[in-house]
Amino acid sequence: MRGFFAARRFRDKHGEGYAELRTGPRPAAGGPRSFPLRATVERVTRRLAIAAFAAIVLAGVDWQYLLLPFLDRSALAERARRTADREWYPLYPRFLAEVRARTKDGSSIAIVAPPQRWMDGYDFAFYRASYLLAGRTVLPVLDSKDALHPENLRAADYVAVWGRPFQADERSVIVWRGEGGALLGRR
Repeated sequence: MRGFFAARRFRDKHGEGYAELRTGPRPAAGGPRSFPLRATVERVTRRLAIAAFAAIVLAGVDWQYLLLPFLDRSALAERARRTADREWYPLYPRFLAEVRARTKDGSSIAIVAPPQRWMDGYDFAFYRASYLLAGRTVLPVLDSKDALHPENLRAADYVAVWGRPFQADERSVIVWRGEGGALLGRR
């Protein structure tokens, strides 16, 4: 070695070099560390990494969720209910609740609602009715390709008509009327 480190090379009794000043002598097994500064730097680095990780985790926590068990959530539940039913709130959910109260589990119900196309809102009317009328078979009169299915009107035990004008024919009777619609039953 030449230069600065050449004169600072440790030598054993035979004149052989065995360690440089940069690494220092190796401690005996179980003995004290040779460089306490290195141990301090490692400890500080480890603690800084843990602190940085904790800061990242804590910054990602939405503290409002931690407060939810201690708050009155009735206003939040009401807002969620309104959001689910969009512009049809409150009449459509109340209409479906009345239809549910006047029909039995296992009965089939055809849904007739104002939208004339599946993607214009009939999909919402059908899926919301399927959810709120659980236990009953909900039949669509319009499919995703906007084709009408009058066979579902004939096969249903009840026809729930909401937001549209209707007339009961000779095969049906008005079971209930209100909340912007009517429930027709088969004779």
